[in-house]
Amino acid sequence: MVQRKAAEPVDTRGDILRSATILFRTQGYDAVSVQAIIDAARVSKGTFYYYFKTKEELLDSLVERVTHEALDEIRAAVETEPASAIARLNRFLAASKACRLRNLALVKPALQALMRDENAIIREKSCKRTTALVSPMLADIIRQGVAEGVFVVPDADDMAELILQIWGFLGEKNARTLRDSPDIDSSTTIIERRIAFAVEAVERLLCLPKGAVERFDHAYLSRIMSALRESPSS
Repeated sequence: MVQRKAAEPVDTRGDILRSATILFRTQGYDAVSVQAIIDAARVSKGTFYYYFKTKEELLDSLVERVTHEALDEIRAAVETEPASAIARLNRFLAASKACRLRNLALVKPALQALMRDENAIIREKSCKRTTALVSPMLADIIRQGVAEGVFVVPDADDMAELILQIWGFLGEKNARTLRDSPDIDSSTTIIERRIAFAVEAVERLLCLPKGAVERFDHAYLSRIMSALRESPSS
């Protein structure tokens, strides 16, 4: 008797997310309708709304998926081999930058949508979720630094959350600058100054000497800014 192969599991929700990702990256968030996503994923309207109440909720799910994937990559970079706390912190930042560059095509439509006033609740939910996911890894690095005698902080968990909140606040201000300023050179200068200030703030919070934390180089920032200014079809 011939044994039948088990059918491949159907990942309908994943198919919708994958189709939406392609459309958002190539056409931009605003240009893509729910119907276009339904057609691309080859699902019914009822099936779409079974998984997602709105297009904004779908985008939030995409951001969550990308965050989890980025976190896996960052963890791999941080934990590849034993290293000092400062080295691990700089690996953490370098891997975060690499993930951000790789996901720029999705970051742009996400920023465009989430920075709208009507999406403030979704934006706050996304920030809290990211902090909850990333904070334990950063806290572990800080605890190691305290044990090594290079970081001086009263509580590693609280400090990790504080640092991430600083970066989250900075990210929102920078997104608003990008949205509201037509002058890319002026925007780049403002954002570069803010990032430099934030890095110095992290060094002071951890009681590190100036220069211990690697800076965001101008070329990296320029690449980010240029990509965010480009139209989806360019």
